[in-house]
Amino acid sequence: MLLIFVLMVTQASALTVINEFMYNPSGEDNNKEFIEIFSDDNVTFENYTIQDLSGGKDNLKLVKNVDSQYSLIVEDGFDYSSINASVYAVGNTIGNGLNNDKDVIIIFDDEGKIIDLVYYSSDWGGDNNGKSLEKIDFNLISSNSENWVESNLDGGSPGKENKLQFVNYNAIKINEFLPDPLGQDDASMPNGEFIEILNNGEEDFELNGFYLEDKLGHRLNIDNTHAFSNKINSKDYLVIYANGFSGFLNNDEDEIKLFYNNILLDKVVYSSTKEDFSYSNVNNAWILTHPTPNEANEFGKIINKSYLKILKNEGNFNFGDIIEVKLEVYKGNTRKNSVNLVVENENNKISEEVNFNIYGKYVNYTINVPIQLYPNCNLKYLDGDYKIKVSGLEEDDEKEIEVFGLNDKLCNIQGEKKIKSDDLYFELLEFPKETRISDEVITKVKLVNNSTAQENLEMWSYIYKGSESVTGDFQGNLKKVSINPNNEIIIELKNNLDYHVDPGEYKLRVRIKKEERKTPDDFTTNIMVIENEKNLTNILTSNTVYESSDIKAKNSVFMITLIVLVLMIIFLIFRKGL
Repeated sequence: MLLIFVLMVTQASALTVINEFMYNPSGEDNNKEFIEIFSDDNVTFENYTIQDLSGGKDNLKLVKNVDSQYSLIVEDGFDYSSINASVYAVGNTIGNGLNNDKDVIIIFDDEGKIIDLVYYSSDWGGDNNGKSLEKIDFNLISSNSENWVESNLDGGSPGKENKLQFVNYNAIKINEFLPDPLGQDDASMPNGEFIEILNNGEEDFELNGFYLEDKLGHRLNIDNTHAFSNKINSKDYLVIYANGFSGFLNNDEDEIKLFYNNILLDKVVYSSTKEDFSYSNVNNAWILTHPTPNEANEFGKIINKSYLKILKNEGNFNFGDIIEVKLEVYKGNTRKNSVNLVVENENNKISEEVNFNIYGKYVNYTINVPIQLYPNCNLKYLDGDYKIKVSGLEEDDEKEIEVFGLNDKLCNIQGEKKIKSDDLYFELLEFPKETRISDEVITKVKLVNNSTAQENLEMWSYIYKGSESVTGDFQGNLKKVSINPNNEIIIELKNNLDYHVDPGEYKLRVRIKKEERKTPDDFTTNIMVIENEKNLTNILTSNTVYESSDIKAKNSVFMITLIVLVLMIIFLIFRKGL
């Protein structure tokens, strides 16, 4: 409906506009609400109508006629004796009474065409504080919140030119902020979080109607609760404190916006913090400094030491994945420019090194750097814990991640679980996808020795989550196996879950180590542990079930005998029936 109203406003009525209104006066609303109309043609508004969200239209009745460009719409009982403007009454209330949270005001001419409308909310200001809302620019749309400000006068300026306080917006800026102070963030001022603003203009300002907002819309009014004054002098600073307001500035990332009424004056975005260091605007650049509330951001207090920080890269990854590493980089007073990024553990590096340069001094960046893990199709590297490491600018940081399994597309895997290690061939034949807590977990592995010498192996299996085994010792079911040349065998490994294991997803790992090697080969797959009373939906999965030739022969004889017996029974039944 509002969109339709906006489209219906005629171009001819552009110079007849709603110019001021009082929707929620201090105390009782009765006989105090008003709407002011400005017209450069001295229009007579008799037989015009006004409407709010309630839907009913009120006719405008002329009760005072004055040669003026301003006209006032009032309720019965409104004291207009001292107002030098034409006055129109509408009855006991304007519409159904102007709502205090939000409402719409629509003016129709005597032909039913919309002349102007404004859709307002209490966020605009003027909420039960004795102030009206005044239009800033006649030529801008009335429903634009940025085109309205609170009046500077108690009771507003009905029937008169709006006395707006036009602020030199470029003069008042956010100058410094401390998101992560020592101690409590919401401590009583002058401790805790703070935001400092600077008035770089030539005028002093009363800060009525000024406020700060964070990314989530939390509002911090600039008043005596959060500052030691609500006035900022020319070329001076004012510090606004949280002072008991919890959760205003986040320590990881957030934004700060400075408003005058509904007009955005300044905005700063940050993505990380360092305890007891503030961000300060020095030569139009945001840099880390020691806090200097109510003082100039002195150059000598700039942090000279660089720092590197890895942001939000926890999680599990497959070999072959590309990881987007989010970095916070601050370069202080160092001549070194290079930064290095790699993924590794104490034994192996599992990615190429990524190098890039940071130029300049006292600069702060938040950047995303992609780094690809090795595909590991030959299973050279073990699943498990690795670290993303960043170093350079005389600083370093690291963050732990888990890497499990292969990227199927890169390694062209189609559900098979096979390893070829020299002349040895290992194949995971059977393993449970689900198991009850009380059940024994049985895993079958086929081993093939294609060499001309006997191979001696050690094999074991376990179920785990993170770094903890939930089936006892990691090598509790270790078996020593010998395979003759050009032979194959199937090994069965058994595990029992600890009785206190919680239901959920775990990992089953089978490890096979040749006698002359230090590092084992292994299979890793997911396994779901369910409660004892629940039924298994898929007890075993088998990619390739191995059977020896004699077993196949025995199974074939049994099946043939069974089929012949069934045919003979059918024949006898059929014959007897005849």
